[in-house]
Amino acid sequence: MESCLLGELEPQLKLLSLNEFSAVAEKEDKRDQLIMQYQQALSTLLKYSSATDFTEKALDKKQLPRLMICAAAHCGRHLWTTSETCGIAKRLLDNVLLRCGCASVTELLVGEPEPVVKQSPYLPLTDEDFVTDHQLPNKIFDDSHSQGEDKDNGVGLAVVSSGNGQGNDVALPSQRAELLFHLGILRHMFSVFKATLTKEIWQQYPTEQYALVWCLRSLKHPHLSSWIELFLPPILMFIDHHELQHKLLGLSCLTHLIRNVNAAELTWYNRAMVLYQAIHKFLYFNDVEIIISLHRCMLLLLPIVDGPPPVRVDAPCKPGKRDEVFSILLNSMDFESKLPQKRAYSNSIVGYIELLGIHCARHLKRLLSIIYQYLQFPDAGDEECRLNCVRALLAAMRNVWPRIPYHQSDITKSLVRLISDCCGKDGSLPKPKSPESRLISGVIKCLIMLQRCSPSLKLQELLGDCDHAGLRHCIQYSTTEQKT
Repeated sequence: MESCLLGELEPQLKLLSLNEFSAVAEKEDKRDQLIMQYQQALSTLLKYSSATDFTEKALDKKQLPRLMICAAAHCGRHLWTTSETCGIAKRLLDNVLLRCGCASVTELLVGEPEPVVKQSPYLPLTDEDFVTDHQLPNKIFDDSHSQGEDKDNGVGLAVVSSGNGQGNDVALPSQRAELLFHLGILRHMFSVFKATLTKEIWQQYPTEQYALVWCLRSLKHPHLSSWIELFLPPILMFIDHHELQHKLLGLSCLTHLIRNVNAAELTWYNRAMVLYQAIHKFLYFNDVEIIISLHRCMLLLLPIVDGPPPVRVDAPCKPGKRDEVFSILLNSMDFESKLPQKRAYSNSIVGYIELLGIHCARHLKRLLSIIYQYLQFPDAGDEECRLNCVRALLAAMRNVWPRIPYHQSDITKSLVRLISDCCGKDGSLPKPKSPESRLISGVIKCLIMLQRCSPSLKLQELLGDCDHAGLRHCIQYSTTEQKT
């Protein structure tokens, strides 16, 4: 059975290696034909995995890692996949989990987890019954590569009553099939990755690239910590590549790794600084996707690189990497003229203001100048750019409130000008649920915060003989809310 199975599956695994896809990716007819061949190959593998004689002998340490790599590369949304191929690949992985006696992909990759203990909601938790995060079952698949909540994977643990009279249910290992790979299959998959994902030839193996990304995204804290040394080299290769898709892939993987690894472990062996230097050059890139992915990753990495703030509030805090990055971001925003790039920059600025906190005062004058500049020009469509700048202004006033009285006049002028732009020519308020209406709501919040930061400010004096309905509404409403 074993030799026959290996011989029959070899053509299917070779076809699913995606080596031929790059040559026909631009030709729609040949591409569709190749996708159909992929679907047939996956269907063949699914039929074999569903057979009753697909036993431990067939799932050896050489064959199963290759099968997992091919299935993982075809279960996500890519140019070479369709909804049908994704569904077949997922069912194939489900069969592998069932045959290996695993309850989740995490268990298959890294080995047998600790038993899951379910506590009755009517009894208090004890130290023995406390359930930690790493004891909870993980989801099998993540089609969108997002960080959502884990879902039931459909291959649950056998839960039986513990018989202790307290209502606890314990998943006993004896109730499940014996694990085929007690230490996990990931170590065997990395034996393939190490041979293919090298600096010289890794571009020739797209299947292994996306399979490694799938493995990374299938692992979360605390399972990912033991595999940092193996995942970092290919991630850094993706980041350093000249093609945009590989840069984005590397930044996405790095973001997931930073989010799911203990910060202390990233500081060992100066790893955090290596990662910072690897992505620092992207601060000067002008591509929208790079800007968004970079700053999402940088906001997670900077607190690790700079370390925790001083314990004492009055202790001196020297400018760090976060100040350097924020200064470069302000430079890019100041000289940018294209609307998509301005939207991408403005989307990240609030995170840096919150990260810097009171130390944002070092950059306050220039920050406010750029916000005034961005608020002057309307944003076509949903006003995303100006909405982000209003949020940034609110965050700046909340974090650097002692300095705000020195800028109250300029802030007031900018907000009044924005109210005039959002209202109609006759001064009427915009329609509800429109982008202009959301801007007006943000302006009111800014006016309330401005009055709290500057008690001497008298906004009622701005009204006078003004018959502008929108301005009168905003000032009266903000004044009333500030008093309450």
